[in-house]
Amino acid sequence: MCASHWRCEATATAMLLLSRDLTRVFFTAHPRAMHHMDEACQNVTLDLAKGVYAKFIDWDEQMFDRETCMPAHSANTAISEDLGQVEYILSDRTGTLTENRMIFRRCCMSDTLYGENNGDALKDARLLDAVSCNDPDIVKFLTVMALCSTVVPIKRELFLIPNFSNGGTITYQAQSQDEEALVTAASKLNMVLVSKDSNTAEISFNGCKFYYDLLDILEFTSDRKRMSAVVKDVQSGKILLSKGADETILPRCHQGTWYNRENCIVFM
Repeated sequence: MCASHWRCEATATAMLLLSRDLTRVFFTAHPRAMHHMDEACQNVTLDLAKGVYAKFIDWDEQMFDRETCMPAHSANTAISEDLGQVEYILSDRTGTLTENRMIFRRCCMSDTLYGENNGDALKDARLLDAVSCNDPDIVKFLTVMALCSTVVPIKRELFLIPNFSNGGTITYQAQSQDEEALVTAASKLNMVLVSKDSNTAEISFNGCKFYYDLLDILEFTSDRKRMSAVVKDVQSGKILLSKGADETILPRCHQGTWYNRENCIVFM
């Protein structure tokens, strides 16, 4: 730990302890001086109690952020009443109450689960080998990750040649954390979304570039529980790419329907 960070943490801790001690003295002496007051002052007493409860939150050492050297701060003395009424805490999958990050951990392709041992599919040797060998199932999977989204790539330094093996200078602008996580994970597995506009998209995989026409995008909705993209390339023609909830996608998955045009309307 650097010296400046240590001094910052030590100072913040000292101020936290000093504030706690001084406030304890005040709230110990004040009730003794006011004990003779009648019951009409119960509202004042309750307000003082709320202030004490709020200070306990400020004093909580487990809520002290060591990275920013900041203790907890109760901006409202009624916060203890509000917290006391909470029975359930619901957090969406983007981690609103944690770090607000979505990380690609595991994936399953062709009955093979990647990232099962170390919890990081991007470091799974089996997946990396399959990517380097241009495994057809892996290529299809990564293509869906890269193209079936509303993510837009942004090149931060146009005068440099991007390093497609790790995304290079390309960053992604996404409407949701999960879309950004999927496209970023695909880029780390060499399936890089290089450019994209309303009509076309360019991806790079293992040093080869591929161009797609974006014919239609059906964005995710709570009713459909899936997102679909209709794309077209020179070799394969029109392709329907879909992603979504398990209970929506899995019933529509059948062997040999990758190019089956009769089933496209069902998938969409």
